[in-house]
Amino acid sequence: MKINIGKKQNGEKNLDGKWGKFMNRSPQKSFGHNLNLIQKVSRQDVSEKDDSKDSKKAIALIDWIIKFSIYALVFLLPLFFLPVVPSFLELNKQFILVILVGIGFLAWVGKMAWLNEIRFKKNFILIPVLTLAGILSLSSFFSVYPSRSVWGEFGQESNSLISLIFFVAFFILIYNNIKNKKDVYKIIFTLLIGGFFASFYGLMQIWGKYIINNEAIKDSSFNTVGTVYLLGVYAAALLILTLSLFLDNISRALKIILVLLSAFFFFVLLTINLSLIWKILLIAVAIILGFSFMKASSRNSQARLLPMIYLVLIVLVILINKPIIKSQMPTEVYPNYKTSFKIMFSSWKEDALLGKGPGNYQLAYRLNRPEGLGDFWSVDFTGGNSFFTTLGTTTGILGTFSYMFLVFSGLVVFLKVVANSVTEKKDGGFMTIGVGASWVFLTAIMFFYFANMTTLMLWWLTLALMISIVEFNRKDDQNNEFVATSQNPRSSFSLSFAFVLVIIGLIAAVYLQSQSYVAAAHFYKALEEDAKGVKVENVMERLLKAVNLDASRDVYYRNISLAAFALANQRVAEKGQDLSADDSAYVSAMIRDALKSADAAVMLNPEDSQNYVALASVYEGVIATMEGAEDRALDNYRKAIEYDPKNPALYQKIANIYVILSDIEFSKTQQQNQTAELPEKSKEYLAQAKENINQALKIKNDYADANLLLSSIYEREGAIDSAIENEMRNKELYVGDPVINFRLGLLYYKKEAYQEAEQEFLQALKLNNKYANARYFLGLTYDKQGEKDKALEQLRLVQKDNQENDEVKKMIENLEAGRDIMDGLSSQQDNQAIQEQPSQPESQPSNEINPQYQQQQIPQEAVPQLDEIDENNSPENMPEETNENPESNNNLEPENPPVEKTE
Repeated sequence: MKINIGKKQNGEKNLDGKWGKFMNRSPQKSFGHNLNLIQKVSRQDVSEKDDSKDSKKAIALIDWIIKFSIYALVFLLPLFFLPVVPSFLELNKQFILVILVGIGFLAWVGKMAWLNEIRFKKNFILIPVLTLAGILSLSSFFSVYPSRSVWGEFGQESNSLISLIFFVAFFILIYNNIKNKKDVYKIIFTLLIGGFFASFYGLMQIWGKYIINNEAIKDSSFNTVGTVYLLGVYAAALLILTLSLFLDNISRALKIILVLLSAFFFFVLLTINLSLIWKILLIAVAIILGFSFMKASSRNSQARLLPMIYLVLIVLVILINKPIIKSQMPTEVYPNYKTSFKIMFSSWKEDALLGKGPGNYQLAYRLNRPEGLGDFWSVDFTGGNSFFTTLGTTTGILGTFSYMFLVFSGLVVFLKVVANSVTEKKDGGFMTIGVGASWVFLTAIMFFYFANMTTLMLWWLTLALMISIVEFNRKDDQNNEFVATSQNPRSSFSLSFAFVLVIIGLIAAVYLQSQSYVAAAHFYKALEEDAKGVKVENVMERLLKAVNLDASRDVYYRNISLAAFALANQRVAEKGQDLSADDSAYVSAMIRDALKSADAAVMLNPEDSQNYVALASVYEGVIATMEGAEDRALDNYRKAIEYDPKNPALYQKIANIYVILSDIEFSKTQQQNQTAELPEKSKEYLAQAKENINQALKIKNDYADANLLLSSIYEREGAIDSAIENEMRNKELYVGDPVINFRLGLLYYKKEAYQEAEQEFLQALKLNNKYANARYFLGLTYDKQGEKDKALEQLRLVQKDNQENDEVKKMIENLEAGRDIMDGLSSQQDNQAIQEQPSQPESQPSNEINPQYQQQQIPQEAVPQLDEIDENNSPENMPEETNENPESNNNLEPENPPVEKTE
């Protein structure tokens, strides 16, 4: 053999390397070098083996982290809640979804980075999945309120973009990392165990056996899944899984466990007893049973007896159509199918392709608020009658069809699974059918009922498991994977960039979610402290912490506006009208902060009528002392009407401003001319007030605030008889309301019809024995009738609860001394009432503080000028965007109500 040394010839190897050097050395030296080389190569092989072992251990650890995150989420999400945020369930579940899926997905990406490759399974189902995620991302980007679309409204986090993205990540994580039926069994049994604990806790709550001693959750309708009926949906889906697994080839011990679990979940369904669940469950169990007959074998001939028993029981429950287990179920109110679809199609006319964005159903509902809502006119529904109509309303035509595309694709996969299993081309087993039937059940439910974080997690889980099981038996695994490696510098750079991008995105999402959660906790603490009567200063401190952590929620700014204006009124109440320079500066600063915060809420969410109401209410509070405030208040209320045109309360608020303006004009005229005659300007204002009252009553003819204000307008006009006539109608509308009797008595008192006044005041006290104003005027009425002893008796009772009221003390002294009751008191005193806590408005907005303060007349020197306010509230100074209380006395029911009640 000829060995060429030196330069490489054509077609020959260059031996100037190791062997070339070896041949140029002496035999002894060359042999020694050769020995060293052999030892070096041997050491390198051992090192490579050690590195391979370490690499396998690292990969095994990463795989364990991935699967642990999946198991933990499946077990914990239905159970996890903390009563420290406004949304006890949904926000907490969104938080744990982001954290656990984020950990699992980062581990999976880290594994690919370790192996220096991108590898994931291909499947057609990824096209509709990613299409849905893409469309909802666009809808959120072009949303009227992008922040709410991304993170969700409190209690509606399941409809947010961030939840969808992490559910999609959860789906991809399962599909790419669950590779055998053993793992599927582990996931399903983990799910069933978690479901057992969640359902057991829910049953204890229904029966009033409160395991957790916390006043905030001591409610029979509370459970860790969601509403009571969503707990039923969850239990039904788990029942489907237990019945299908029972038919599979498993050990006897596991079959016994499944029998017990199925009996328990069926008992939960009997307790909750929702007709919709039974009907769809019947179809799902029939699918499983039908499949068992098509796959008839000696192995499952006896096992199919269990689903047959449950099929018969379900049919009996449907036919009986009465609760078998007596339990007090809560009433759910939501728009009916006709109303929900009407709102959806109306929203398409306004925002056809992408809708108003996920989470913004309220905005679409207010624009298309139906008539004939009865007691529920003031409820701002946060969703339609189902997940489907809610999604369709908020994400437009594209969002609706992308969801339908995904559902249709999933159904095609399920039908293929059934067909292949029956023909035994690919035996997916009963586990596959059970997972698929559970997914079909949940899908059907979502077209007729709501969904939340727990049911959506189960929906995505069953879809991912169904697709994964189908892939287990595929023989073309290589063609079923997308693989990209760093074979050259360009691909290596692209790979690194992709890894970095995904890692940064996941970490950013986890960080922002955590920050938003802490902000929500501060906000909830502010609501709690306000409800307990804690100082407004402390409430404000909590609100500022919330907005510093999360400056993208308009509800934080609305509440800061409320708190700031409360602080201004509080200072005036403490110091009186003669404020010092420091006090005036403080009050002025609080008013500016209130207006600036309300403006910030408007800029964040310019189509939410509540934000304009918040801004208008501050201007309304300073109408008497701020020139031009009335125009700002009216403009903002009218802007609110643009986005909530069928809300009678907004017209009533405008009417109230005109009444205030009329009173101000009358006061000016009275001071100048010393006359009690109503000036023309006041009459014009009252006429405009009546126009808006009529508009409110046109929307809702029994709207209490409007009817009461109308009586006050008649009274101001001097038409006492008209006011009495209107109050008599109110008395018929609002039976059992002591306020109506008091107001009617007051009108009779002014008319000097003292016997009628006495009867009305007595009736008010009969309805509410602690009604101090009614008792006060009853005493005055007795005095007018010459019954001094009775008057003295009533005023002494008033004094017990009003020890610091000097006027009442003076009246008692006068009566005891035999003097005139008003001796030493102003002539206006008999028109004044005892100061009481303000009554609750008819419609109390959710997640709003209600600081207990009396509206004060703020001195003019403490009120900032509009020019100054406009400069401070200019756009460059504004931040950048980074549940049910119906009228209790309304008994009118429409013939075809646009809302449904679920018992």
